[in-house]
Amino acid sequence: METVKEGSYFYLDVSFTDEDGGDKAPTWARYRIDCISTVAEILAWTTVDSGDLAATIALFIKDSYSTILNQSNKKEHKILTIEARYDDDAEKEIREEYIWRVLNLQKIP
Repeated sequence: METVKEGSYFYLDVSFTDEDGGDKAPTWARYRIDCISTVAEILAWTTVDSGDLAATIALFIKDSYSTILNQSNKKEHKILTIEARYDDDAEKEIREEYIWRVLNLQKIP
């Protein structure tokens, strides 16, 4: 699990493969970000622009997505959920999650 300091941005590389493990760009993808620690939505479902779809995409995780929502927490856990579909076939849809830890700078000694 990656750890970042509050207010930090980073890039998350997401790779897509077909049923044989080969690289394959989806025909549709969307993602959302939530705070597990506070059970709050940070970013609603956001569709990846069709021109950006590739076998590997780099999602820009803005600094505002790594903020501490409850200042009494020493750390909070955020989760990005991504859904993708191949060949516009609902039978070929995947869902993956990525979790990272955010450190509260005001709680670091």
